Amino acid sequence: MKQFRFRALVTFDAIAPDRAARQYPSGTHALMVHIRRSASAGSDMFFPAVITQDDDKPLRPGMHTVVNITLTSDGTAAPLDAGQHFTLWGGGDIGHGIITRQVYTAFGPS
Repeated sequence: MKQFRFRALVTFDAIAPDRAARQYPSGTHALMVHIRRSASAGSDMFFPAVITQDDDKPLRPGMHTVVNITLTSDGTAAPLDAGQHFTLWGGGDIGHGIITRQVYTAFGPS
């Protein structure tokens, strides 16, 4: 298993005024990175992720910010590349983003 960390620019979707705003603490494990590989849903990939902000403020609807995304993959190559688009999934799509760069790779126990 390898751990990867990326910098990304993300936008959390705004919510309807009649719904309660859900915030996520910086460092949340509650979200996944969703990669659409092609038009067929069977090729989509979901990665559990830890998403943090440099200032540790909560992530909230309507926010447009730079974050660190840390995820684990059993593949040999990084699952994301600079310039790659993704959605943030928390029981449904709640935002989207683009990877700006990979900043870290570590090998874990096999």
